[in-house]
Amino acid sequence: MFFRELFHHDALTALAMHHDMTGYECAVNAIHLEDYLEKGMARESPALAVTAAKSADWLAERLRKFSTDPFQIIVSVKAGNCTMRFHKVRDRESWLADDLEGYEEAVASSSTVPVT
Repeated sequence: MFFRELFHHDALTALAMHHDMTGYECAVNAIHLEDYLEKGMARESPALAVTAAKSADWLAERLRKFSTDPFQIIVSVKAGNCTMRFHKVRDRESWLADDLEGYEEAVASSSTVPVT
């Protein structure tokens, strides 16, 4: 897991809380983009969505260099808050619901394709 060093809980306890490795990894690898915006930058949802798309592209490029495994990057935007999460793609595990339209916030998802 990418940010393992920042997560100071017992791995087995954390895994039980999140039900699977994907849920655990999404909890550990959650970044609130608005926390990193410079003073005066737009924080309305459309501006955050643009920032999130560019950040997701940047992260996807780094993950491709980091690993040959595919990763899923998930971005959600709602009322001035923007969260980006990512996890390794695993069989029979998904952090997102099948129906993205069911979320209250705007949600986008993309997968990295390993460089071969």
